[in-house]
Amino acid sequence: MVHPPQDEGPSVGATSVAVVSRHDDEDLRITYEVLRWMMIGLPAPLFAVTFSHALRTGSVEGSISA
Repeated sequence: MVHPPQDEGPSVGATSVAVVSRHDDEDLRITYEVLRWMMIGLPAPLFAVTFSHALRTGSVEGSISA
């Protein structure tokens, strides 16, 4: 298949219509909910492991890369 060059405009009479359906709204809602849970779910285990390590060793690491 041959693609037209990028600098050419649409052909005469060509139109485009953006249609947003209920399905799209549902996908956006689910994505937003997953991202919100990830903002809690990912740092929580990191904090728990850091806290338990500090309790076991009796000290907190000096840097984030430690």
